[in-house]
Amino acid sequence: MVPAREESKMQHTNVDNGLVVDESVTKDGLTNRTMCPEGWLAIEGSCFYVSSKRTNYFNAQISCESMGATVASVSSRREQVLLTMALGCDSRIWIGLEKVKPCLSDSSKSYCYMWMDGSEIGYADWASGHPSSSNEIECTYTLGRWYTTNCYNEYNFVCKKK
Repeated sequence: MVPAREESKMQHTNVDNGLVVDESVTKDGLTNRTMCPEGWLAIEGSCFYVSSKRTNYFNAQISCESMGATVASVSSRREQVLLTMALGCDSRIWIGLEKVKPCLSDSSKSYCYMWMDGSEIGYADWASGHPSSSNEIECTYTLGRWYTTNCYNEYNFVCKKK
């Protein structure tokens, strides 16, 4: 198995022909470049769109899909920290982690959830007491950490595309 390249802190973002370009330099001198549409944030090789519109989880997913994205998955601690910095710590924001039905896992409640973009849950940042085991609590928002709630609550949302 080849270890992942660690990126240095030499990272900058600029706007180039209507695209947000995020460049980071790896320790071995290679440049990673992420180009996102204007109004999107480039973080960890993906593009994120933060909506100022409050809506339920289902409408958030429809809005993201109309932009070629899904409600965001969070794949690492670094991505979570950067998103929290971009979103602020005092806003509830839908993320794309949804309860799977039926949940057949007894060992971990996290296995009952899946990212809507199909990515693996390799990182989790659940708040104490979450995820909920209630059948009515099926969707996830972030408020610095992850919380589960009813999907019909209205929050802002963040979309992600690669």
